[in-house]
Amino acid sequence: MIHLPNFFHWNSTNKKEILNNTTWHESGHAVFANIFKDHLVIQKVTILPNEYGKGVNIISSKKLNETYIDDFHLIIVNLAGLVVEMMKDKRSNDNAYLPIINYLLRRLKQGNDIKDSFDGDFLNIQEPLTRLSESIQKPKDKILAMAMLYIANCLTKCLEFWPAIDALTEELDKTKTLLNKEINDVFNRIGFNQFLNDSKERFLEESIRILKDNDIVNKSFMMLTG
Repeated sequence: MIHLPNFFHWNSTNKKEILNNTTWHESGHAVFANIFKDHLVIQKVTILPNEYGKGVNIISSKKLNETYIDDFHLIIVNLAGLVVEMMKDKRSNDNAYLPIINYLLRRLKQGNDIKDSFDGDFLNIQEPLTRLSESIQKPKDKILAMAMLYIANCLTKCLEFWPAIDALTEELDKTKTLLNKEINDVFNRIGFNQFLNDSKERFLEESIRILKDNDIVNKSFMMLTG
């Protein structure tokens, strides 16, 4: 079993706001896990009703021997909750990437040398995460940035993702716990599963392309997984 806890700590002390953000977070994990359902299965999503904003996705893998591409998919799923939280208010507008850029700059403790690599208006750069990831040299940090880029691109370029997240968030807000069948019922009701069935090869190819186009990421995974 792969246990993916909510690891993002909100500054808010408002219990309702914390639970709301947690619900969005866990929905993000579940929606992106469904992209890779050929080898990842969502068993259960639970929101714990306490002031700490904890949620749990329990996901199992169908594979005994996972490849470095499978590992990258799991990293994408693990980061999806965080990215959804950061983008949910801006969604596909021009500034939607900005919270992610600021988060990466803080987390990676990057200085002005990274910010100076952006030309023009910092808020209106075409594919800003791509340019940020190109400036990052440490392999693990680059993997983090590229996974967040993949998620952000899905959320801004494919209109089908937000309705799925909205629907699952609404259901989780009511029930606090959803099992695999109930999650799939939500996705089937709004046509998200059909969309993924028709488009999954495109999403898989894009995740593989990200790795192959970034040699330092590819080599890092090869070293980590042998």
